[in-house]
Amino acid sequence: MSPPVVVVLGATGMQGGGVVAALQKQGKFAIRAVTRNAQKAKALADQGVEVVEADMNDKESLKRVPARSLRRCCPC
Repeated sequence: MSPPVVVVLGATGMQGGGVVAALQKQGKFAIRAVTRNAQKAKALADQGVEVVEADMNDKESLKRVPARSLRRCCPC
């Protein structure tokens, strides 16, 4: 069985980055990192984190984040 996916909004920021690090440390989740700038999340992608470029102020860009995963969303 696949691990549950946790979506972290603002994953490259101070709080979001801390949440991603804590989730990685637990090793129980697949992490979907949502960020406005995918280039800033390259290190996360290199660690196996799924990176999605989207902006909370751009409704169209949020369509890149599967709606089903937003039930377990951690906005940071």
